[in-house]
Amino acid sequence: MEIVRKNHNEASAKIIIESITPGSGISLGLEGCKELANYVASVCRYHRSLDLEELKDRSVSGKDVKLPLLAALLRLGDELDADYRRVNLDVLNMRNIPPESKYHWWAHHYVQSVSIKNGTVELYFRFLEEYKNSDIIKALRQKVVESVRKQYFEVYDILDGYGIRLYRDVKIADEEYLPASLEPVPSDLLEYINENVIKLKERSEGLSRKTGVTFYLDGVLYSDYVKIVKCISRLIELIGEEKIRDAIRLIERCSTLTMGPKERMTFTLAAGKCYYIQRDLIGAKTYFDESLKISDREDLQTIYKTETLISKANAFNNIGLIYLDKGDLDQAIKSHQKALKINKKVGDKQVEACNFGNIGLIYREKGDLDQSIKYHRKALKIDKEIKDRQGVAINLGNIGLIYFLKGDINRSLKYLEEALKIGKEIGYRKGQADQLIGIGLIYQHKGELDKALEYYQKALKIVEEIGYRHGEAVVLGNIGLIHQDRGELDEALKYHKKAMKIDKELGFRHSEAIELGNIGLIYKDKGELDEALKYHKKAMKIDKELGYRQSEATQLGNIGLIYYAKGNTSESLRYHKEALNINKEIGYEKGYADHMGNIGIIYHNEGDYDQALKYYQEVLIIEKRLGYRQGEANALGNIGLIYIDNGNLDQALKFLKKALVILDRYNLAHGRETVVNAIMRLETKDSSES
Repeated sequence: MEIVRKNHNEASAKIIIESITPGSGISLGLEGCKELANYVASVCRYHRSLDLEELKDRSVSGKDVKLPLLAALLRLGDELDADYRRVNLDVLNMRNIPPESKYHWWAHHYVQSVSIKNGTVELYFRFLEEYKNSDIIKALRQKVVESVRKQYFEVYDILDGYGIRLYRDVKIADEEYLPASLEPVPSDLLEYINENVIKLKERSEGLSRKTGVTFYLDGVLYSDYVKIVKCISRLIELIGEEKIRDAIRLIERCSTLTMGPKERMTFTLAAGKCYYIQRDLIGAKTYFDESLKISDREDLQTIYKTETLISKANAFNNIGLIYLDKGDLDQAIKSHQKALKINKKVGDKQVEACNFGNIGLIYREKGDLDQSIKYHRKALKIDKEIKDRQGVAINLGNIGLIYFLKGDINRSLKYLEEALKIGKEIGYRKGQADQLIGIGLIYQHKGELDKALEYYQKALKIVEEIGYRHGEAVVLGNIGLIHQDRGELDEALKYHKKAMKIDKELGFRHSEAIELGNIGLIYKDKGELDEALKYHKKAMKIDKELGYRQSEATQLGNIGLIYYAKGNTSESLRYHKEALNINKEIGYEKGYADHMGNIGIIYHNEGDYDQALKYYQEVLIIEKRLGYRQGEANALGNIGLIYIDNGNLDQALKFLKKALVILDRYNLAHGRETVVNAIMRLETKDSSES
């Protein structure tokens, strides 16, 4: 029955031509007008699937034959023959057809009537009383609506060109509920709809939270393109299981499938998200750009106005994340603002909050921490209004991390602990792990390594229990950093290699590059400089391939530090300056300041105090503007040490004391011992001289 349904147009045309062939034995009443038979066959052939644009108007015996119009009318008429009379359930119940085919027929079984008045189509549905308020109703209703919309899309411009105006969407009357007389949905179809429509939507929303990229599948779930529905369903499943390599292989297979423009738009979005999760930024952007191109089609926007807008907003949102990862922060903000504008237009408050949060993350990367907090608070306000407690927890955690960067440790802990509490109350376990990691970072920064390790171990337990393997790799890497801070380098190496192995298995190449860089830093601390260089170059190669310019700059800086440790100052400066130029190009001020500081240290150690001072002073200006208290204190301390070395002790004491005020005010441990010891030496020297 499925094969007949798909090929009946071709079969009809063939029979019509055969009927006028001598000796065929078939009579359809066309014997007296054989000159029209070919046109009748064309109308029948093109009333389904084929491109109506291929048909042209003809003329027979001085009369016009409007083939495109006739085929378009027949196509739409065939689709609008959609009520229960179309379905012979006695025959269907005798056949063991696949559930995806049953979906088509049972959806029609619940259509009471199709009303067509003044160019407007209105559908009347009737359902069993037991289905009232259930998701199954929407799934059955939308199956019919999407099918009619698809035919609208295929014929709308042609009918419009002949002066036939139609209302661009399908209207749905209130449903009627009947206690009996209707055939219930078969169990295998219920299972199919539950897995491929209802749960798929829930899984996609969960993945949006888990991965940071937004998934939009609504509409394609009800498509007649069964293979593409199955492909996207399997794709979501694989991403949820973190089988990214398998997902990429599936995308490559499915990309050759025949699908309509709406399905192609959704598929390219899903494919781009998969490549983004793998952190293949170039592959991801290629797919997102294709999705944008499709959503800009005027013919698609005519019928699917809301869907194209939402798809476009999703693409802009995800492209913004790509620019963020690349370090091109101004472009990232532009993309998210485009997405935000669309989401406000369509009234999707949850996605609007997500956009505000993403813009907050960009300002955090830019170093504009006050602006970052402002956007996270906007997101937080919406999440509270729509009672999205998961969103509330996420934004509280992000605000907590910003206060950590600002050096306000107590306020940071307060926000992270509040986010953790909500995560526990709503059972948002991944969020709990994220907040535990954030709290661990704070204690690690304060130098309370045992306390930090305690929080990381709690996070590790959660991610292992929920099977979040990428999260497991992140926590293992953080535990490795704890052992590194303790000087337990072999133990640190063990944890970073475990993390790298997981990322490699999952296909998370950027995370693999991060761990390669961490391993390189450990080998540098161990004094094995050639081995360290090997790992940093591997990391840089991956980041370059994936388009991570910001991370590429980080590895260039690490390579520069190794060359300096090897005694090759000129090569070290070359790598640091290359890193500096990348950060300048992409507008990543924090990275720019970090590399300026490293160059300053090299000049300082080489005895070129004027050059060192020049670099440190520029670092101080940037860190103050960005609001990074730790960076500001480091720069002040370094300037103080320069003044000690060039003999200007009064200036040295002044800058060192400024550094100590910041370190104490914000409870910052890093560098404090060096600053205190330098001040004590200077004050002891002053008292002994007096």
